[in-house]
Amino acid sequence: MSLKEECKQLSDLFHRAAEGQSIDLQQVFAQSLQFFERLKVELKEEDPQRRQEAMAMLMEIYQHMIKDTKLICETSGMTEEQLVSFAENPTNFSPEQWASIQESREKISHAGQDLAKALEQLSSSQGEKKPHDPTKKSKKSDWMRS
Repeated sequence: MSLKEECKQLSDLFHRAAEGQSIDLQQVFAQSLQFFERLKVELKEEDPQRRQEAMAMLMEIYQHMIKDTKLICETSGMTEEQLVSFAENPTNFSPEQWASIQESREKISHAGQDLAKALEQLSSSQGEKKPHDPTKKSKKSDWMRS
């Protein structure tokens, strides 16, 4: 499956969840993790077009998540803060669900940190390619000249 197809499939999963359809959270977490791992590899590619496509997919999935979060808030009548508070409260889940959520959250957090490092390296390597003027310019002093 191509990365673009994975992005579409993951976006569809988020949207179905936002609409209140029953989905397997473990599947969502697993697919998210797999997508972010593949995205990290694409961002390290030499081909600038592939890196650009990976960045576009990252932005696309982010926009879908923001839109779907707003939809969840509208349908549930909760604010984003209340939704986050609900998701972070273990009493709202069975012990098995909570353990699974925590494990997946940890894995996705590490994948996100790795992805952020890959983006940082990408931006710093692009910055290194910019030519700069190696000649030193003399500074004017504040001393009065005669």
